[in-house]
Amino acid sequence: MSETKKKTILFSPLGWGLGHASRIIPLISKEIEQGNNVIVAADKSSIALVKSTFPNITTIPFKSINVRFCKNNNQLLPLFWFALRIPFVRIREHRKLQQIIKKYKVDMVISDNRYGLYSKRAFCVIITHQLRIIPPKPFGFTSKLIEILLKRWLKRFNEVWIPDYPQENSIAGELSRSNGLPNIKYIGLLSRFELITPNTSDRYWELVGIVSGPEAHRTIFEEKLTQLGQKFKLKTLILKGIPNQGNEIIQESEYVWKSGHLPDIEFYSAIKNARYIVARSGYSTIMDLLTIGKSGLLVPTPGQTEQEYLAKHLAEKGFFRSVKQDSILNITLAEL
Repeated sequence: MSETKKKTILFSPLGWGLGHASRIIPLISKEIEQGNNVIVAADKSSIALVKSTFPNITTIPFKSINVRFCKNNNQLLPLFWFALRIPFVRIREHRKLQQIIKKYKVDMVISDNRYGLYSKRAFCVIITHQLRIIPPKPFGFTSKLIEILLKRWLKRFNEVWIPDYPQENSIAGELSRSNGLPNIKYIGLLSRFELITPNTSDRYWELVGIVSGPEAHRTIFEEKLTQLGQKFKLKTLILKGIPNQGNEIIQESEYVWKSGHLPDIEFYSAIKNARYIVARSGYSTIMDLLTIGKSGLLVPTPGQTEQEYLAKHLAEKGFFRSVKQDSILNITLAEL
């Protein structure tokens, strides 16, 4: 393939929250700057997020596997059902990818945590910070088996891009530690805020709450953030993580304002100028906060072992503070 040939690059992020879509934004920008043709195949919410930055980009509806957590903290049943569906979802994704490659003459595929998007017809890359998955406590004995299975899946890709640093500089800790595969590349942190030129915001928020993740805990977290702002009587902005609801900031009470989403520069400014930040411990959110140079309080989604590990790991390293969702309303202002 000639280096001067205009390439067609397909991006396809997992639709489990907006983090997978947000962190491919700087990669999309780079490919567009190089004159390549970019296509995004994703869920409806992910497409809405990408189009907020690249309104003229070509998109293809491509629904990914979804999960809905229980309202309680025990997520064994939904996670078990999720795990049972993965092999079938991989087959479906793989077949659809073959059709897309043929129709759009795709040269390169860059997917984020979608293990079925490999093909011999194109150069295929998968982005993931998880080379190993932490199973729920009753199934801890399966961790080695899961790692072997992940290695088998990742071998099918030409390259595995890890948005982290190797060895002692790692942010994701054990999750991204090398598993010995030769196709691994550590590419450093990925954040849409890499593209932002800071400006002076005309609105100052004392508390910014960043909501993300699957239901039912997405709504539960939003409600607790609302109560937190009212409890401490702080001027609070809650970003709901729902681009389809628009970017208008609406006041809901004396102390609380909410928005479905914000344009990146306004999002950046809100976080940069906030006195307090409360967010999920999703890896993309963590990378965003580190890129901006802000700390905050991390609240892992109950039962989501990856987020629980990251919150504990980064609190121990002194990068963030952490609290369980059930205890968030018991903290003091000093702990916030």
